[in-house]
Amino acid sequence: MSVIPIVEHDRATPTPEQCAAVDRLAGELARDNPALAVPEGFRPLVPETLDDMATLHLDDFSEIPLLDQSQEVWHLQQRARLRAGDGDFVVCSAPAVDGYEEYCRDYLGLGSPRWLDPPPSRAGPSGLALACWTDRATRHKIIHELRCGELLALHPHMGTFAVWELAALLQRASRRPVRVIAPPPGVTRWVNNKIAFADTVTRLFGPQMRPRMVAVANFATLSQRVAELAEDARVLVIKLPDSAGGRGNVVIDATLLRGKSLLSICKMLKHLIRPLCWDRRNPLLVGCWETDVIGTPSVQLWIPPRLQGPPMVEGIFAQVLVNCEGTFQGSCKADLPGPLGQEVVTRSWLLAELFQRLGYVGRCSFDLILVGDDLGSCRLEFIECNGRWGGTSGPMTLMNRLFGDWTAQPYASSQDHLEGLNRLRFLDLLDGLQSDLYDRRTGRGWIILYNPVQIASSSGISFLALGSSWSESLRRARVDLPIRLRQIVTRRGDWAGLGAGRNPAVLQPGRAGLAPAGSQVIRRAGDAGNAPKVQTRQPNFIPS
Repeated sequence: MSVIPIVEHDRATPTPEQCAAVDRLAGELARDNPALAVPEGFRPLVPETLDDMATLHLDDFSEIPLLDQSQEVWHLQQRARLRAGDGDFVVCSAPAVDGYEEYCRDYLGLGSPRWLDPPPSRAGPSGLALACWTDRATRHKIIHELRCGELLALHPHMGTFAVWELAALLQRASRRPVRVIAPPPGVTRWVNNKIAFADTVTRLFGPQMRPRMVAVANFATLSQRVAELAEDARVLVIKLPDSAGGRGNVVIDATLLRGKSLLSICKMLKHLIRPLCWDRRNPLLVGCWETDVIGTPSVQLWIPPRLQGPPMVEGIFAQVLVNCEGTFQGSCKADLPGPLGQEVVTRSWLLAELFQRLGYVGRCSFDLILVGDDLGSCRLEFIECNGRWGGTSGPMTLMNRLFGDWTAQPYASSQDHLEGLNRLRFLDLLDGLQSDLYDRRTGRGWIILYNPVQIASSSGISFLALGSSWSESLRRARVDLPIRLRQIVTRRGDWAGLGAGRNPAVLQPGRAGLAPAGSQVIRRAGDAGNAPKVQTRQPNFIPS
């Protein structure tokens, strides 16, 4: 845990009445939702305190719909490396990337964790926890390290049931204590469900701070609600309540539905939401898609065990979202006006305090939108809770590790996808960017790379761009580095003759297995002309 520095930046200022409301709601939720309680078999795994301890980092995505067969799982698993250091273990089923571990160790000074590479289990590439147990070599290695006292905790991406079950099995097999640095599985499912989260926000703050959305359980009700909303709204959205990163969103131009019969609307909807793979066992969310959004802040928090103190707000970030579904692409430091920023911090802290009382431990963040004409008069809405590590918290923690405090060095996180990148190796990128790669040994350079499995799986790369100011770092992330990458692809293509040889985009078989063929990619509603490309306005709360 010593390699995960938590740096508190914003202090909440709750009123006594707000704290009393948290106390009251925590009691009601615990009483009315037995599933939130820690199962008896998992209670020994709950940490009372978090101290320095050797940790197994594994990012299991088995409870996030639409990710179970996606090649994106490969590089998402690899994000766990940003948390790991000396004495730790990192589990990843993706093929090893030549040069990446040396880059993390030598350029970034992140220590030397040991890697475990179980082949994918029967649950598919997302079921990493199950793979740790079903692969004999991996299971024996983990049990051995536990018995020797070289491993004490599991730190997953999120507290899936599979992770907690793995920890219980390991504790039983090793006869050594194991701790899980994550919320219990019932709490994990509850906070990450957009329907439950919206209900919680309503009960704590009132309906004005949640999106105008309703849950529907079948196509008849969905068609009726869509017909009603289409009369007044310009754009509608249908969401899977437990997906992430915009993958479970379908955005629809409401004008296409006006004046249509319910039967016609139902037929259209069945076609449009087919990429969501809705099994109708769980409800969908349907509502109006806000088009006058001036900001999409994300609040990053750390929730320790209750004995170690209250939740800590580490910062507010401006998210960069693309396409009509609002897919996450990156983030940068946000600079909200004093009163608005304080309200965001305090209300986020109150939610985190509520979660802590229900047993939540670990990383958490809240995504919000600011609706209106300007920051002085906008309306604040909580969109969802990310009860897990994510695309903003990972880079923020990496910056804490590199600089002691992420605010000490302006940066922006992003990712770029471009044709031809998948014909290069990570070593080629290191060579092409060498003069500008950040080197912790010298303090020089402005580019930090991570998630290199993306190069092969999706012809992309994730990166941080450093700058002398927050605006310069954002410009470098969105303009300068993508240009550099295109130059490298072009130069390497001219030199090597792209298209005339190997195709590294296809992951080769080996111990880590094959990339799943025919992996699901969500077809966007706008791709078929069914929805406008609705974009949020350029955020105007990024500091200069």
